[in-house]
Amino acid sequence: MQLGDVIAGLADEVFANETLLAMGDLALAARIADAAAAEGVSRGEFVASAVGRFTAGCSEEEWLTVLGQMRRVADPGEILLRRAVTAALDHADTPSPCGGHDNGGCRCGGQHG
Repeated sequence: MQLGDVIAGLADEVFANETLLAMGDLALAARIADAAAAEGVSRGEFVASAVGRFTAGCSEEEWLTVLGQMRRVADPGEILLRRAVTAALDHADTPSPCGGHDNGGCRCGGQHG
């Protein structure tokens, strides 16, 4: 899967569901569905947002690690999707020090956790 095509296709909920199921991790797909529902967005919107946050906010070391992993596999898009979604889910599972992420009151943009 080409990452650009996947990200563009995530707006289509059928495509998003097929992409998530193609990753072969039903537990991850269920966590994504739960997190998306909690945020009031579609699964595709959640994943696209997760990729955007990951690429904009990961450390240089983490980015180099992901690029190295992507070079060694037949499906580099899945590596980035999996890492980005896992980071977003881990962040969602961590209580915010400001207490505002659950109710939309925080304006930090998720920069702390």
